[in-house]
Amino acid sequence: TDVADNCGTCDSDSSNDCTQDCNDTWGGTDVADNCGTCDSDSSNDCITISMSSSSTSSASVNYTSSLDIGGFEFTVSGATLTGVSSDLGEVSFNAANGKVLGFDFGGGFLAAGSGSLATLEFTESSDGHSLSVSGVVLSSPSGSVLTTGSLSGTDVAACDDVDGDDICDATDACVGAYDACGACNGSGV
Repeated sequence: TDVADNCGTCDSDSSNDCTQDCNDTWGGTDVADNCGTCDSDSSNDCITISMSSSSTSSASVNYTSSLDIGGFEFTVSGATLTGVSSDLGEVSFNAANGKVLGFDFGGGFLAAGSGSLATLEFTESSDGHSLSVSGVVLSSPSGSVLTTGSLSGTDVAACDDVDGDDICDATDACVGAYDACGACNGSGV
């Protein structure tokens, strides 16, 4: 039996029935982007930025985007940077103010989807770090500015500090205590 769907197609095949888009238009083409904007203009889709860390001395700044990313700039707070890397060819950073800049002279880009903008390196701390990003500017491979949506930071675990002297065990000259004679974990009084 033929039946007309909500878009006026009359047949007996329910697999081709039209559906509602994000604006509740039957057969419409509008799609919700990462920030919930519902339209058919992909050039204004926003990109979400988040951070993650599985180490005491590094973190990743991640993206989710429906558009390719040709360059980025942002400021990191919560730790003093000692290094930054990215799949984009050129990355520089200022340790004094946390500013990070990434691009590719050859026209390379980070592909649409989900991935890492940059990996941040910093000195581990016995107190850990609470990192955040701000001032994010993203560009397309052609250089146009892309829209950034939500940002989130991350907490970085504290390093091991067995003796509680606020010096990470990996760099502590004496994990334990010095005796009266100056020997680490010595038997002197």
